[in-house]
Amino acid sequence: MMNANMSLFLHNSQLGDVNLIALGGQIKKSCRPVKIVENRLPPISAKEDNIMQLGIKLVNNNLNNEQLLEDQGKTNDDIQRLSKFVNELEIRKADKEKVDMMIDSESQPMNNIQDDIMQLSIKLENNHLNIKQVLEGQNKNIDDVQVRDRE
Repeated sequence: MMNANMSLFLHNSQLGDVNLIALGGQIKKSCRPVKIVENRLPPISAKEDNIMQLGIKLVNNNLNNEQLLEDQGKTNDDIQRLSKFVNELEIRKADKEKVDMMIDSESQPMNNIQDDIMQLSIKLENNHLNIKQVLEGQNKNIDDVQVRDRE
């Protein structure tokens, strides 16, 4: 005799027969159909659904990455070594940037002059754009204004 926990019986009313899915033990041929009870869990919110979708994408991404590594004949250890190497390069780059900042701070007077020139050129460009925008609002072209000034 089969235990109810060991097998699941589904009734197919269209064919008029009983389909069995045996999970273990002996298969019992005569049985009555089991009524499938509707899922009574609360509905999933959009936020929970998005989180689940992102989780699924992350798992699929990890599986794809593992497959790519296998295809290239590499292991996860190779990637960890490469990641460690990249981290060391980033640390060296940060150290170089600190040294560059120290060198720049020693030549600060020249940098201040360059900053002033840059600020003035930005102001000049903004002024030109503002004039152009005002003229476009009046349906005029900047070339028309320059010709009038010359006359």
